[in-house]
Amino acid sequence: MKAENNQVGVTLFRAVTFCFVSLLCWAELSAEPANGDAISDNAISDNPISGSAISIDNAPQVLPSGERTTGNGEGDLVLVIYDGSDKQRRKSSLLVDLSFEEENGDINDLTCNDILKLEQKISIQNEAVTAFINDSKYQQDMTWQIFGIANHATSRLLKSTKPGRELIPRITMNNFGLVSTEQQSPEKPLDARSMRMSKALRSKLIKENNEFGIEPNGSLISYFGEPSAYDKRLYDVLTNGNKAYGKIGDTLYLGMHRQQVSYETEDNDSPSKFFMTHEKLGTAYLQFNEEQSKWSLIIDPGGK
Repeated sequence: MKAENNQVGVTLFRAVTFCFVSLLCWAELSAEPANGDAISDNAISDNPISGSAISIDNAPQVLPSGERTTGNGEGDLVLVIYDGSDKQRRKSSLLVDLSFEEENGDINDLTCNDILKLEQKISIQNEAVTAFINDSKYQQDMTWQIFGIANHATSRLLKSTKPGRELIPRITMNNFGLVSTEQQSPEKPLDARSMRMSKALRSKLIKENNEFGIEPNGSLISYFGEPSAYDKRLYDVLTNGNKAYGKIGDTLYLGMHRQQVSYETEDNDSPSKFFMTHEKLGTAYLQFNEEQSKWSLIIDPGGK
């Protein structure tokens, strides 16, 4: 009887999670064909988050040229560490808005655009990370991951050359995707639906941390049950089943899943073809300095 009740509980949780994710993605996915390979003009967000500490790259604007754009690829990368051992009474998580100090002393936000251009290994020290890990009695059970969201897409209206049609939309996917760690280097990219559902879930986690008052380039500790807390059931895996987390001693692959578009010809009426790509960006790991008793996050583009 107990096993049956557990199975009912698992089934119910999956059903609730599916409904939750579906609601998050409805505005984007309702405009997408059944094959999940295309994106419409409706996918460009009308709901910017202004003044937020952590960017999810969704501020729309209309350019002087008349083009409509969402984002600019400057979605922030975040580090999340989860301390959820079954042995402790209250599970907690730490979310960090990643930044690093350049050679000239400037503090640089680490964004999706930045990570695509990274050529040298960087080391990010953060006092909150060190304190959070060192304070745990169960470091061997802690997990971590990195992710960031880019929503840079542009749409414009072109004159059709076909009778009966006046204007047609033309979309450019400038930098539209998800940066994420994964345990294994993926053999193929996420499909469009999986990527966008994964983005919707992680966008919600960032929004909750923004609402709880995280500072720019800052960090926030949350506890299980709080909206800003990490939930293993929602965030441990991407929505295609790829594991996005690792243990404290693990080296994870870092990459970006992107949706792109091409056109057969330069003709305004040329049919569009949407497709998915994955770019390997390197590896990431947490490193402990025994002399200083401090932790650093290492991102190495040489591990591609």
